[in-house]
Amino acid sequence: MKEKALQSIVSIFALIAVFKPGKGYTLISNILEVYLSSNFTKQTTDIYLDKFHQRIKEYIQVQNKKPSVFHHYFTNEIEAHCYILSREITISQRMLVLIYLIEYAPYMSGKTSLYITSEATELVRTIAGKLEIDQSDFNDALAFSTDVFQKISDRNPLLIISDNQNLSIPGTKISHVENLNGQLIFLKISSINTVLFKVSGQAHFEINNRKLYKRRTYILNKGAVIHTNNDFDFYYNDITKALTRSYSGQKLALEAHNIDYRFRNGNYGIRKMSFSCHSGEMLAIMGGSGSGKTTLMNLLIGARKPENGVVTLNGVNVFTNPDKVKGYIGYVPQDDALNEELTAFENLYFIAGLSSGNLSKNERIRKVNKILKELDLFQIKDLKVGSPLEKVISGGQRKRLNIAIELVRDPGILFLDEPTSGLSSADSENIMQILKDATENGRMVIINIHQPSSDIFKMFDKLLFIDKGGYPVYFGPAIQVTSYLKQALKLADAHENECQTCGNLNPDDIFRFVQTTNIATPHRSGSKRVYTPERWHRRYMRSIQENFTIFNEKTTMLSPSKVDIPNKVKQFKLYSLRNLFTKLADYPYLILSLSLPPLLGTLLSVFSRYISPLTDSYSFHENENIPPYIFMSVIVAMFVGIMSGSTEIIKDRKALKRESFLNLSFSSYLGAKMFYLVTLSAVQMASYVLVSKWILQIPAGNISFFTIMWTTAIASGIIGLLLSTIFKTTASVYVSIPFILIPQILFSGAVIDFNKINPFFSSDKYVPPISEPMLSRWSFEAISVSLFMKSEYSNYFYDLDQSIYQTAYYRNFLIPELEKAFFSDTWSSDHSLTPDSANFALVRNGYAQLVNHIEKKLPELNDQHINGNDFNLFIREARNALTKINDSVQNQKDELINELGRDRYRQLQQTRNKKLAQIVSDETNVEKIRISEDQFIRKMTPIYFMPENIHGRSHLYSPAKRIGNIFIDTPRFCNYVIFTMSLVLLIVIYLNRPRY
Repeated sequence: MKEKALQSIVSIFALIAVFKPGKGYTLISNILEVYLSSNFTKQTTDIYLDKFHQRIKEYIQVQNKKPSVFHHYFTNEIEAHCYILSREITISQRMLVLIYLIEYAPYMSGKTSLYITSEATELVRTIAGKLEIDQSDFNDALAFSTDVFQKISDRNPLLIISDNQNLSIPGTKISHVENLNGQLIFLKISSINTVLFKVSGQAHFEINNRKLYKRRTYILNKGAVIHTNNDFDFYYNDITKALTRSYSGQKLALEAHNIDYRFRNGNYGIRKMSFSCHSGEMLAIMGGSGSGKTTLMNLLIGARKPENGVVTLNGVNVFTNPDKVKGYIGYVPQDDALNEELTAFENLYFIAGLSSGNLSKNERIRKVNKILKELDLFQIKDLKVGSPLEKVISGGQRKRLNIAIELVRDPGILFLDEPTSGLSSADSENIMQILKDATENGRMVIINIHQPSSDIFKMFDKLLFIDKGGYPVYFGPAIQVTSYLKQALKLADAHENECQTCGNLNPDDIFRFVQTTNIATPHRSGSKRVYTPERWHRRYMRSIQENFTIFNEKTTMLSPSKVDIPNKVKQFKLYSLRNLFTKLADYPYLILSLSLPPLLGTLLSVFSRYISPLTDSYSFHENENIPPYIFMSVIVAMFVGIMSGSTEIIKDRKALKRESFLNLSFSSYLGAKMFYLVTLSAVQMASYVLVSKWILQIPAGNISFFTIMWTTAIASGIIGLLLSTIFKTTASVYVSIPFILIPQILFSGAVIDFNKINPFFSSDKYVPPISEPMLSRWSFEAISVSLFMKSEYSNYFYDLDQSIYQTAYYRNFLIPELEKAFFSDTWSSDHSLTPDSANFALVRNGYAQLVNHIEKKLPELNDQHINGNDFNLFIREARNALTKINDSVQNQKDELINELGRDRYRQLQQTRNKKLAQIVSDETNVEKIRISEDQFIRKMTPIYFMPENIHGRSHLYSPAKRIGNIFIDTPRFCNYVIFTMSLVLLIVIYLNRPRY
């Protein structure tokens, strides 16, 4: 308390002593002395008592000099000092001053009874108004001080603890305690959260070893314990709980019965323990670092299963029945679980929406604003939360906001991991007061805490202390822990829990007592503990069995959670809206994400814009860099997609853990992420393709180009989401990206020729199996085939060229190889083949290929015996038929060229890229046909060769893929494959979703 505030209190007492001296100054001096000695040291008390007597002399002089105006002087002085107090001390401290003034009020008239004159009442009432104390609260305090309990209003609850079994007062809660030999009366002034009390009867009452005088009104400080001479103890937390209005919600009992936990390496994290906690209680779990506090917390919330024993909530196993209990559980981790890009209001608003589907938008806004005001966060509601390293709001505000996120959905149990970690003492007390207020509203609060201050410690109802190795040491009323430990150590002051001078309890003493070591002697080391963790554990187990009955409180059956989860569609909308707000708030990242593709497109296009030395201007037809550009475009789409999705789930991990207690739909969450990635990828790839089209003057196929790039970016974004699910840190994701991209580069078909790949991985007929699951292989093939097939030239001449190249293949390559296979070492017409011959199956397969291609009926070959004459006749007829087909098709092509005109024909040629045509036609490959497994495999002009496999497999650059008897053009089929890959990856993500 500031000096000027205490001087004002002394001045008010002195003014009243002079203005209404009653039977003299001794009584009011004694009352002031009691006030001072109860709150300050003896030295301070003596100093201000001297100032009190000095003030009396000063006021008497003023009264004697100007008696006619003293009343006006008195009024002004009272008002001035009350103004100072209203600005310098808390409302609870002002109420205490008023209580002592009320105690003097009956004696202002000079009488000795408890009767207060109307004049005295009005004087004290006026002072109460100046101190900004509510008049209703003043009336209740006045009625309480004068024992007129029937006049106390219903807004302030009254509690009487008495041994009188017949005592009954309507509207008053009465607790009967046998052999108390007295009574305690408590009044809670709800508006200022202050408890007044007085004692009466024959029993001797004391608080902090200070005697309590009968019929005098006191304020019950937090953590206080009222002792009696007949061994009754009354705890502040129990009294405030009894004074709390009856909680209308589900009453909960969390019970741990003989639980322990062992890690995978066999070490115990938690040793056998039992304890319980109920609605309206605050349980603190204390212990040193590594003692198992966090492990125990995970057992209590159902994140881990005990090795033995069970944790139940109203009889329901929290691990095996997560759907039944999670709606009741709120969890505030030690680290932030805030969305750093959103404002304080937005963080709460979206949680309110996800937990209260029945509320309208306006109702959610009102609910969020109410919570913000209750936690003194309303003034920062529009501030961006920021990260712990780039602070926008203070650490205390961040912690309160974390608590607010849980309170906004109104859980029955609130778990907090180190809620005061990293906070100042003032912020810590503020946070703990919020949690204490939550217990008074009927919630159960369970916290992990390391070393709280004395004031914070006194807020705990129960304490569970854990020693090294996960051994429990103590469970019971928090304020009795030091007495319990002292008794075990047989200390002389075992009956004392707190400091007898200041009333504080030092939590450090708990650690000191638990870890007390033997005194060193010449024959004994001083480093050995008096009580090992195992010995403390044995004492704990005996204490639990003797003093505490765990499962003794009857609790109602657990009703369905009151959390009203919105349907999946509404969840999707809320998640999508939260994503949108998050991205808009982090606009530099969004701008970079949107500008990167067109920037890369510009760089690649500019560097790829090759101008032949033989021409003066740029020509798409002559640009030899188009195939590398296509390949790099695929890599850009994959890189951009992976980067877009790689941190999405990692950033939300803490929030997902927190929201897991709501049993929300992960599919809605994933759907919202996909909606964002699909939209972002569309904008990114559209800008990339538009820039490329403009710079490289790509004449056709741009829509197909965009579609493939878009689906590739989406699939890559899903790969990023998968990485974000697998790994727990952003750094791990970024390190893993090269391991994703390098195989995609190698096996795309652009870097390594599939005809020359390591034989172990190769396939003679199809794309190597190792390349089939590669996203880049499907994207690269789709774009290459699309740009070739969508050109105007291909629209006119593809079918004709396909017939010409097929005829050339059969006539120039298949027939010579077929002849070579038949005649082998000899070219005699007498040569023949039988089924036992080495090349019989090969020749039959070659024969079948020619028959299937040539519509004209050809001479048949015997299935069991092929002689040279029949074979020569067949070959001669086949060659003639192929020549006629070729001549016919060539004439059709010439006629079409003549019809179009030579200039138009040259224009059409300019619409396709010459280098790309060479690539998809595989013109540089000298191997036009390959023999493998008794089959002739075509290697010539793959772009003109339709695949035979009915399951979709084919060679690279095939114009279409075959499913059964249906041919699907390659770009569309590749898109289907990419879509299927994306779907499979989404299923993998869903199955591997974060579980808590």
